[in-house]
Amino acid sequence: MQKIKFLPLLSLAVLLFMLSGCSKQNAAGSDDWTILSGENNVEDAQRLRDSMNGTGAVHAEVVTEYPENYSGRLILVGDADADLSREAVLGLREQEFLVQFGRDAVIIAGGSDEKTAEAVDYVCENYLSYLEEYHDLPFGEEYDYFSFNKEGGYVTKQFLLDGVSVDRYQIVASGGEQNEAAVFLRDAIQNMTGEELSIREEGEEDAHCIEIASGSHKAADRLKDQQFRIYQEDGSLYLCAGNEDQELLVVKMLCIKYLDYDYINNKSNSSMIDISDLDFKFTCDWDAFTAPEVVQARALTIPPVDGYSVLQGGCTDGTYAYYILNNQDFYPYVNLMYKVDLATMEVVKVSDKLELQHANSVTYNNKTGQLIVVNYDPDKTTLTYVDPESLTASGTETVDFNVLSIAYDEEHNTYAAGTRGTFDFFLLDSNFEITDYCDSVQTKSVKQEVEIYGDKILFSMSGDNIVYVYDLEGKFLYAINMGMHEELENLIFYGDYAYAGYFSSGGIIYEAIFYQELE
Repeated sequence: MQKIKFLPLLSLAVLLFMLSGCSKQNAAGSDDWTILSGENNVEDAQRLRDSMNGTGAVHAEVVTEYPENYSGRLILVGDADADLSREAVLGLREQEFLVQFGRDAVIIAGGSDEKTAEAVDYVCENYLSYLEEYHDLPFGEEYDYFSFNKEGGYVTKQFLLDGVSVDRYQIVASGGEQNEAAVFLRDAIQNMTGEELSIREEGEEDAHCIEIASGSHKAADRLKDQQFRIYQEDGSLYLCAGNEDQELLVVKMLCIKYLDYDYINNKSNSSMIDISDLDFKFTCDWDAFTAPEVVQARALTIPPVDGYSVLQGGCTDGTYAYYILNNQDFYPYVNLMYKVDLATMEVVKVSDKLELQHANSVTYNNKTGQLIVVNYDPDKTTLTYVDPESLTASGTETVDFNVLSIAYDEEHNTYAAGTRGTFDFFLLDSNFEITDYCDSVQTKSVKQEVEIYGDKILFSMSGDNIVYVYDLEGKFLYAINMGMHEELENLIFYGDYAYAGYFSSGGIIYEAIFYQELE
């Protein structure tokens, strides 16, 4: 929250400069002031008027239409009928308010009527003494106050595509309302703005369209599998996929990258969105030569409960994800395991108390049908088997090294394992016997979970929140910057998407899309 700055004494020169600022007709220091109120904020404006008049410094009147002539300072309250006020309100999220001391007007506005009332209260509490002493309110941005709400999910008050309001658009997609990607986009826009766009198989003539296209469609021309394009042309927005089965991914890329969408709240984190001159072509088939970029959206919160508050290992069996929270009020730590349906991002089962110690890592072996947890501390060489149906421990295994993390390679029936006390790692056979020792990049980050995805081994590193990527022989390829502030704990892959688990008083799971931009 930006702190307001008060100056106890003003020099004569500064005071004379402030008092010389003029409204359109009269000096700012005039005793007769005008308060212009939005229709829903008249009571708040009247309360401000009464408080200001009570100082004896000025005489203020409330009006609801922009005055041709006004005296003294002009104060705009709420969504008043003035360009300055409208712009200020559009720039606010629902749970924010601001007070701006401009030369043309003082703006007091909130992202909702309730927040406008809070803004008026704030002015009455903090600026009336200034008004009483100087017979004026201050000028200058050093006096402005912004009350920011950091929680996600706000009403998007303005959403423009190439300068046109989104409510003038229709969604066009093969299959119409049976198209999953089209329905997802319609619902996202409705959640953000309250506007429900129609979905059609063919666009109406001369209408603005958001067209979801794939395969042989002209908009998706020459796109291959795992290639995508988002661009604007002739008043329409095109979301293109090389494969019709991947249309949802390009829609989600639009929502995450350009609309700042938050799945947990089903709203954007931006109150104003203006997309123009867009042409973005990318692939999710990232190669071994260039580190991919990543976009992420919050998809699931696992809250702390009864002392279980620290997210640790995470993995998937291809349908469900499994996440471990440990309770550090005990030593060795005790744990809960959460089973999450990745198709819906809903928790479908929570275990009873498990004694998995630190539980730094977990992987799934599809050949044995078991989850394998790395105890890590205090039993440095112990792995614990957990049944994925009952979420109960079913036995242990001892390995010949201090194990930090482990991942199963289904294609080769082998494992990769991080080791305690070093950034280097082992390759193991199906019996956990060491087959190779791999030198790794040395870093100040903290090595966390390991994951095998296709032909790559990925180590999640907290601290810098990066992912180190190696090939299956242990050769370093590149590092991926995850760009987050929470502590990265694990990374799993599910179809075209990844899910990154972060520790933040419990766990926050982000849906992630890794991509490389194409020329």
